[in-house]
Amino acid sequence: MPTPEPRFYPAKKAVSALALLQLMLATVHYVENSLVLHRNYDDFYHAESRLVVAVVWAFTLCWILVTLTLLFGTITNRPPLLLPHIVFSVIWLPFKLIVLIILFISSARISSILFTSFTIVIIAMSIPCEWHCYNVMHLLL
Repeated sequence: MPTPEPRFYPAKKAVSALALLQLMLATVHYVENSLVLHRNYDDFYHAESRLVVAVVWAFTLCWILVTLTLLFGTITNRPPLLLPHIVFSVIWLPFKLIVLIILFISSARISSILFTSFTIVIIAMSIPCEWHCYNVMHLLL
């Protein structure tokens, strides 16, 4: 007879799926920013514009690192490792909303707008899922 799965498994499955999706999005975003920064370096006439891309690049690297921490925390059943991603997502979500507004105002490519919108939806969905998973894991472990 197979052992019944713990009650926190459904929450972990949702968080793991969202984390893998975020890891893919963050990696694509990181590669895109790296290419923009290095291939089009001369297109940025002012140091401030290069700095903006570099800051977004650094935040994306942080996003990758906290997402890996989230995955490690869900795999190893360590609830405190879910907290860095929750905190980062709460900060990252308004930042991405501002970026989306700027994309709308500047008449950016539709692909950039859709990619950013999809990222916002995934981050917004993951915050309550991660918080629920953290609470359930914290209570049951």
